[in-house]
Amino acid sequence: LCSGNETDIILTVNPEPRGVNSLESPVCSDDGFSFNPQTKISNLLTSTFTWTASYPAGLTGGAASGSGPVTGTLNNVTDGVLNATYTITPVSTVGSCTGNAFTITVPIRPEPVGMADANTVCSDVAVNYNLINNVAVLGNNVGSTFSWIAANHPNVGGESLTAQSGGIITNVVNK
Repeated sequence: LCSGNETDIILTVNPEPRGVNSLESPVCSDDGFSFNPQTKISNLLTSTFTWTASYPAGLTGGAASGSGPVTGTLNNVTDGVLNATYTITPVSTVGSCTGNAFTITVPIRPEPVGMADANTVCSDVAVNYNLINNVAVLGNNVGSTFSWIAANHPNVGGESLTAQSGGIITNVVNK
């Protein structure tokens, strides 16, 4: 066997982005959110992102996958907080190195749900309709505060035509 001359080989090793799992602050049902995965890259490598989403039963309205920022407006009408989990795959912009996947978890608070109801009262008697009970018994039992304005009815007086608040409608209506 014959020996050849030595040859230098230069190998450049590009780093991969390192993401950190995060639990975000809770978001209310039907409120939009946006999270930039770049803020979760611990070694600060500028990266692009693709993501997939996982939603438990009762959480609706979200995309199954996407790229770039994690954005959404999710609906939760259950009686508890539900977590949307986004699995993010980072790819460095220099060298196109793929980092390990990481997660961004977004808790979605439930919205109160009441049910249509009918109530009959006599003229000149307080309505005393319990809005809290409507949500607690007929709806999804999510603690709530209330504000309302009554529809103007030409044959009824005493309804609240300005903004009101509280858990019980106490208007004295008359016909």
